Amino acid sequence: MFFEEEGLLPRLQEVLYFDFPVVRMSHVLHRHAALTVRLESDTTITTQGKRYRLSGENVCYFPPDTPYVRESVRDRMIVFHFTLPEGAPEEFATLSVPGFARIAELAKEAHRAFSEKKAGYYYRANACFFEILSLLREEQTVHTANRPIDEAVRYVARHLSDAELTVSAIAATAYVSEVHLRTLFHRHLGCSPKAYITRQRLAYARSLLESGFYTVEECARRAGFGDPKNFAVVMKRETGRSPSAWRRECGGT
Repeated sequence: MFFEEEGLLPRLQEVLYFDFPVVRMSHVLHRHAALTVRLESDTTITTQGKRYRLSGENVCYFPPDTPYVRESVRDRMIVFHFTLPEGAPEEFATLSVPGFARIAELAKEAHRAFSEKKAGYYYRANACFFEILSLLREEQTVHTANRPIDEAVRYVARHLSDAELTVSAIAATAYVSEVHLRTLFHRHLGCSPKAYITRQRLAYARSLLESGFYTVEECARRAGFGDPKNFAVVMKRETGRSPSAWRRECGGT
């Protein structure tokens, strides 16, 4: 799921509650991604050429612009709509979580805050949303501990600012060959190790630019691009905007 890449920083848009009767309906998500916390469900989701049976007490991730068909006998859920930076995972995913009761409690609290809209409601809803993501990430880590791909991702996160970070160093820390490392990255993350590093660096650099506290040169250095010119080339290629333009448009000074 998208929360495997912790630097993506989702931005919560709304929290909704649905209680659907028997229905067969086609949907397309526009712009926003969605995380559904299904409190009760007897539903089948067909998307991206696959069918998924949902029997309740599970969490699903719908990427932006995802067409799907939902067939329900019962479907009661809380839905978080949010935006993600470019490069977020594009595959539907569903999880059955042992600690679902706590996740359901947090989802209900987030929806209550969003519905009542008392002072500070957005921060409270975000706090619940991010705690859910943290619990999901921790649960996934328990089941995938010590996988080479996880070791590799952690190593990248720790050394992101190092402009000399290499694929060979990542492979060595994960105890796999470079060839196998590339296979793992494509299988689990849908890209090469180099593309993943660039994606993470760019996401971090953009967050630094948006903060308004750093110059373009400092953002490039802190994110591991080293050369500001290289940073500008990558930024322009991936976003269509220069670092300076991105900084201005996002409120940086």
